[in-house]
Amino acid sequence: MSKKILLVEDKMSSLNTPFKLANLRKFQGSLVIRSVPRSQDVNYDTLKDDYDLVFVDITLAERSQKNGYGVLKDILAHDYFPKNKLIVLTGNMEIEESLKQNGLPLDLEILRKPVSFPQLEKILINHLSPTLNEA
Repeated sequence: MSKKILLVEDKMSSLNTPFKLANLRKFQGSLVIRSVPRSQDVNYDTLKDDYDLVFVDITLAERSQKNGYGVLKDILAHDYFPKNKLIVLTGNMEIEESLKQNGLPLDLEILRKPVSFPQLEKILINHLSPTLNEA
């Protein structure tokens, strides 16, 4: 069965290439990657059933009802998805302080933007057990 990833991200253009390449290189293209641009597009009730890994961008578009902090708070407060399978996407170099200020745990995994391809591959491999061994 294919592993599924959800990206809560409003600017997918910068993430399409790294995710596609990592999928091809390490997973033979078997990952199913879905993106939603707004918080209201997330089906919280089925996250655990529908996805194996969730990436949440901290800065979502103005048309999103909540920013990434709000999305993360909802997911964690209602146990919609395991904390150890949530990845924070951000360009904020002081994200740890921002997580703290927003009442979020400091042990959330972080993928900084611009996305480092090796870091992305490492996260995917650690969480999703690829079908190919590392080259």
